[in-house]
Amino acid sequence: ISQRQEQLWEGVQKILAQLSKLS
Repeated sequence: ISQRQEQLWEGVQKILAQLSKLS
């Protein structure tokens, strides 16, 4: 996994965590 993809995935996980808190 490239560093760029790793950063993107980390961002996605943060967004999913926020969405799970909202729901």
